[in-house]
Amino acid sequence: MPKKGVKHHFAKLNPELVAEMREKYIRTGASFLDMSVEYDVGLNTAYQAIVGQTWKSAPHPAVKECTTCHGAGRVLDDGAASGL
Repeated sequence: MPKKGVKHHFAKLNPELVAEMREKYIRTGASFLDMSVEYDVGLNTAYQAIVGQTWKSAPHPAVKECTTCHGAGRVLDDGAASGL
């Protein structure tokens, strides 16, 4: 069975970095490309980690629907707006 996550010898991410990426993505509205460059990973890797296709064990920030965005966005529980 292939090694996954931090056990893989080419891993650049860990659960803490993925959680940070997810929160920063929501808080700042940065693009997946921006996040991939900042964290030195491929575009697909950043996208899959942020949306939860990979790194499922990493925490997701608590979000709620934003009523001022007409349901088009979400906010972190601390009130920061996002377009996720």
